[in-house]
Amino acid sequence: MQVVRLARVEDAEAIARIYNQGIEERIATFETEPRSVEQIASDVREAGDRYPRVVVVRDGQVIAWASVHAYRARDCYRGVGEHSVYSDRGARGTGAGAAALDALFLEARQRGFWKLVSRIFVENGPSRALHRKIGFREVGIYRRHAQLDGEWKDCVIVERLLNEPQRGRIEQRLGELGLELPPAIRPPAGARLPFASVRVRGTRALIAGHGPQAPDGSLAGPFGKVGADISAEQAYNAARLTALSMLGSLQRELGSLDRISAWLRVFGMVNAAPGFREEPRVINGFSDLILEVFGPEVGQHARSAIGVAELPWSIPVEVEAEVEIDD
Repeated sequence: MQVVRLARVEDAEAIARIYNQGIEERIATFETEPRSVEQIASDVREAGDRYPRVVVVRDGQVIAWASVHAYRARDCYRGVGEHSVYSDRGARGTGAGAAALDALFLEARQRGFWKLVSRIFVENGPSRALHRKIGFREVGIYRRHAQLDGEWKDCVIVERLLNEPQRGRIEQRLGELGLELPPAIRPPAGARLPFASVRVRGTRALIAGHGPQAPDGSLAGPFGKVGADISAEQAYNAARLTALSMLGSLQRELGSLDRISAWLRVFGMVNAAPGFREEPRVINGFSDLILEVFGPEVGQHARSAIGVAELPWSIPVEVEAEVEIDD
C-alpha cells in the first residue's frame, strides 16, 4: 500500500537516509557532508506550513521525499519555489519520485506558488527524464555552475508552471482520438477487491485483470456470454473499453502514460458461450486501441486470447497485461 502525505518531524531519519544516499553518489547535489537526523528535523520544523515537504510511504516505509524552499528573497518571487526530490535506492524506477512531485505540486499550489524550478546535473539522466515526463521544461544550462570534489559541474535549469494544465504525449493522443479514461473502478455492491490494480517492480508494471468501464467508473454492459447474449462486435467494443479502463489505472499509478516504454504481454479472456470460437477477434478490440494510442513501436505486444466458462459479474471480457516503464 502506498500513501503520499506531508512530512512530519518523525520522518527525519528516513529523509536523512535517502538524502545522504544522494550526497554519497555525487550526482544529485553539491553537498558533500552527510546530513544528520537532527538537521533534517530542524529543517522540517523551520519550513512550517509555508514550504511543504512530502513523503511517499510504501508498506510502512518512507521511500521518497520532495520539498519546496525559497527561490529568492525579493517579494516579486514569492510564488516561485525551488524544489528537491529524492528516492531511496531500492525504490528508484517504481514511480516513487513522480508520486512525490505530483503531491508537491498540489501542496505548492495551495500555498500560492505558481512555479517550481530546480537545477539538475547535466549527467543525471534519470532525474532529467523524470522531470520531462511530468511536465517540466528544460530552460537552459548553467555552465561551470560550481565545483564538486574539485570538478566543475554544469546544471540544467528546469521549470514547471503549476497553474497550466499538463498533458503528456499519450494523453494528447487520447484527446485527438476522442477517448476519455474512466475513474477508478466502482465495483458492484458488496464486492471486495483487496489487491492493487497495478503493481510496479523495477521497470515492469504488472496489471491486474480489468473489464469494461462506463464513464462513471461502474462496470459497462452489455453483460452475458459472447455468442449467445452478446455479439462478437459488441464484445470487441467491450474490449476497447477494457483497454481504456486499464490505461486509467496505469495513469493513476504512474502519473503519466508517457512512462510506458513498451507493452510486453496481454492476456485476454472472453466469457464465451459453448461453441464460440472467435476469441481473437474479440480481444482485437483491446489490441487495436493500444496500437492506435501508442503506435507499433511501443504498443506492439505478445498476446493470448482464450474463452472461459464464466467471468465476474457476467462481464464479456477481462484482460490483464504487463508493460515496461521508464524511471
